Amino acid sequence: MILAIITALPSAIVAYMMICRLNAKKRRLSDLEGWAFLLLLGGAVYTVYTAVSYGKLPTMGKLFLDFGICLYFGSREIRTSQWRKRRFRHG
Repeated sequence: MILAIITALPSAIVAYMMICRLNAKKRRLSDLEGWAFLLLLGGAVYTVYTAVSYGKLPTMGKLFLDFGICLYFGSREIRTSQWRKRRFRHG
């Protein structure tokens, strides 16, 4: 059971990041990026739910997907914060 919860940790991080992305700006129903974030959020929440409720381990593909999402959005956040520091330091 503990192993299932530990392996679901990347999904919990993805869920948190997708909630932050969805709340970052107002979205319309026709916004495909918002729907993509919602689908990623749904998959992450379901993975955490099955790990906590049933002790079911995520598949290797799901783990790779979650790690990839964490790395992608994490690197975007680092680049954005570095850009903001450079931009507003000189202004």
